[in-house]
Amino acid sequence: MKVRTNVLIEREVLEKTRELGLNVSKACENALKNLHQRLKKR
Repeated sequence: MKVRTNVLIEREVLEKTRELGLNVSKACENALKNLHQRLKKR
């Protein structure tokens, strides 16, 4: 189940992400999943 949340992102990072046509929510979700996996391996 997906839930709504708010994150603060530097304006420049958000602009570059949108210029690339990326979905900001999905990019954040994927980054958090990758971080979680790396931390679990430690």
